[in-house]
Amino acid sequence: MYSSKPLFMYCPTKILWVGAKTAFFEELVQQNMSIIQCNDEQEALNHLQNQRNFNTFSEWIKPVNLSELDQEGISISIDFNDVAIYLAHHAQTELTSLVIIALHPSNDSEVFTVYQKIRQQGLRTLLLHDESNIHFELAAFQHSAIDRLIRTDEDSILNILREEKIKFLEGYFNGIMQVFGVSLDLPFENPKYMQKFNDALNRSQAIAYCLIDPYGSYLFMDKHGNKTILVCQREEELQRYIELAEMHSENNALREELKENGNILFLFPKERCYEPISAWMHYLHPSERISLNSRAAIIEEKHF
Repeated sequence: MYSSKPLFMYCPTKILWVGAKTAFFEELVQQNMSIIQCNDEQEALNHLQNQRNFNTFSEWIKPVNLSELDQEGISISIDFNDVAIYLAHHAQTELTSLVIIALHPSNDSEVFTVYQKIRQQGLRTLLLHDESNIHFELAAFQHSAIDRLIRTDEDSILNILREEKIKFLEGYFNGIMQVFGVSLDLPFENPKYMQKFNDALNRSQAIAYCLIDPYGSYLFMDKHGNKTILVCQREEELQRYIELAEMHSENNALREELKENGNILFLFPKERCYEPISAWMHYLHPSERISLNSRAAIIEEKHF
């Protein structure tokens, strides 16, 4: 997997197909897309209402005392364990992201009401084009029952579906920004950062990932629940650790590792911040400078 631009959060999703199976349905199955077939729109709505629901990200994650963490010189971040649990839930259950409508019923008003309810849940509704029923297609747009009309003969149809899934995920997880409550300084335009992000994405064989601080640190999770972290550490945070080491003469080795050897300090869980500074040598990790004011490291769970 390769990402041209990271999402705030990514997890596996599935498609609801409304109507009889077609050759295009089978093509999606062949493309390893997770897809569930429903006979009509009411069955699709019932399926959505019965599936296990989770609160939005900003409601689910515990509040973070951002000002306190920042004063300590520690990266402003969401509680790691909360993110891991939330991410695991979504990775296991697969959120429904798209509803593909292959059925053109005659009873427009009742059908549109159902699809309006589906759209209110944040799902993307896509209507397969049918030249024999243009009236239904026009009415569906007029009643805000669908997001997009698609044609199965489009060369880019699979890319269109992927784009629509991304739109759903962006909308569903935009609460991450609300949780931070601060301006994000994300280095997505930095080629060195993007190389590091994609290295972590591929090395971890991630099926889900989530932003965990405003500077580009990410938690990745594979299908077995194993975790990998891409840590981005700001220069001011690194300097804070160096100052703490210099205040304790017995910690010259820690200072040397941070200042001269290009290591970063990753203190997780946060309780490690309150351990004796002499113990911090165990939490050093090789890093790479990705800009004038930040370094990055990829850390597997066994090295946390």
